[in-house]
Amino acid sequence: MRTTHTILIAVPLWFGVGSALAQECDPKDHLVRDVFVFDENIETEFSLYKERREKDEKEGKTSIGFTYEGIKFDGDNATRAYSSLNSLLKLQYSDKQKRSLYESELPQGAVEAYMFCLSKQGEISHEFSNNVLASKKFFYTINWHPNVIPEQKEAEAVFDIIGGKFSANGGDTITVPIVAGGSAYVKVERELFEPTEIKVQIRGENHGIVLPAKSKFRIASEILSSNPTGDPEKRGRVKTVETTGPRPGQPVCAQLPNEQQDAKMIPGSGTIIYHVNNRNNVRTIEEWTKETDRGVCFTGGCNFYEVWGAYCHVEYDIQIGVWRAIDISKGGQLKPADMADPAKQNTADFFATK
Repeated sequence: MRTTHTILIAVPLWFGVGSALAQECDPKDHLVRDVFVFDENIETEFSLYKERREKDEKEGKTSIGFTYEGIKFDGDNATRAYSSLNSLLKLQYSDKQKRSLYESELPQGAVEAYMFCLSKQGEISHEFSNNVLASKKFFYTINWHPNVIPEQKEAEAVFDIIGGKFSANGGDTITVPIVAGGSAYVKVERELFEPTEIKVQIRGENHGIVLPAKSKFRIASEILSSNPTGDPEKRGRVKTVETTGPRPGQPVCAQLPNEQQDAKMIPGSGTIIYHVNNRNNVRTIEEWTKETDRGVCFTGGCNFYEVWGAYCHVEYDIQIGVWRAIDISKGGQLKPADMADPAKQNTADFFATK
């Protein structure tokens, strides 16, 4: 059994004077939330969060954070994480596409309220499958319920599609009979990574939807080390005794190469790995440079405030978490060997070790 949403569309959002009326019934109003989790339906959640951030910025409010891969991002980290994900996922939707996206995610109670709003404005409704963004094939149904039943009840619904085809004839147009108070449906086939526009005309009136493309990218989490070969000679190091003042070691950096523009550092993910950490009668030096989306540097060491009996021997590397965009439209995916590699472990586990 296919699950559908029934959405009443008064007039097409892209036609004539009716667009202003239709915009009064906004599906986004039924998806308001203060907690954003991007792990499921990332296209919808990210789009809603983007609009919430833009609204908060216009009103001079501090934007709320979000959770992704079990990691909570707040404040400046949320701003930078949002910017990185936006760059990697490349989610850019028109208002028409966002409306269809939000309609497809309405919970049942919200569907009823949204339908009630739109029912005051027109005579056409449409139905389509839940999570249509992830469906290569789905049924699109038009319901014609005129306020006044015409004398000639029989009519034709002429469907046209851009970015897909109709299963019945393999073409981009099809005509289906419809009667006043009845329905007409078509089975649609589409490419997930391209937008799809469906228009239907009944007795000269045009209606339809615009479905956004599914993001071509998914995010893989990796860990990048300042010393990927584990060479002891490349560690930051301090080894000294009974001296005075600060004794910093060599700075170590975990940096993404410039040619890897498909990857970004996960904000706040820098972690110190001490291979040797022996200190006595000294204060610890741990200094990070300002993070960028390309990486960060760290300097460790000791500050000697007493001479006698004081010593410091530290050796260290650092690691950062990395988000990498994988183009799934071209068959890109994480290899099982990569997923089993400790250097590419689950990022939430990585954060938990900090």
